[in-house]
Amino acid sequence: MTTTSIEWVRGDDGMRGNSWNPIVNCSVKSPGCTNCYAMPIAARLARIGATRAKYEGTTRRVNGNDVWTGHLNLDEKVLLAPLRWRKPRRVFVNSMGDLFHEGVATSWLDRTFEVMRDCPRHTFMVLTKRPDVARGYLLGKPVVRNVWLGVSTENQQTAEERIPVLFATRPRCGGSAPSRCSRRSISGSICSSIGS
Repeated sequence: MTTTSIEWVRGDDGMRGNSWNPIVNCSVKSPGCTNCYAMPIAARLARIGATRAKYEGTTRRVNGNDVWTGHLNLDEKVLLAPLRWRKPRRVFVNSMGDLFHEGVATSWLDRTFEVMRDCPRHTFMVLTKRPDVARGYLLGKPVVRNVWLGVSTENQQTAEERIPVLFATRPRCGGSAPSRCSRRSISGSICSSIGS
């Protein structure tokens, strides 16, 4: 729900996009997670009064570092925020976790996708390290044309594991990925031109 300066979330007009975190937290999935920017941010937000309830219990200190606990929180107020945004924008979904974390309840995913479907003026960008979970969830569901699905990869092995699953998921979402994604300028990520 905050403005982000991440280049690939900018609109074609150069306008900054937003990050939208209706569900927060994650757990370590692979070696690339050791450098996750979100873990120390979540730990810091858990100590701030206004965000304490949302982030409390999502991280713990291990050997001097903040590490995800796997505890997930759904923020009901944030979940509905895109419905109030009138001006079209690009939105990075769950920058503070993985929407397709194994612990996310199907009902939470249903509600998140319902909001995205009900906001066709926005383009929602979802990155996951769990494309198998995304594919399982999206299988048989109606196409959501304003959702771009991508995978983050940290090395050749994870690229070879995740990218084919992403491409096999293509018909489940829609839209066309920005040329920035097609040229692979997103460091460590692949965005699919999904659906069209």
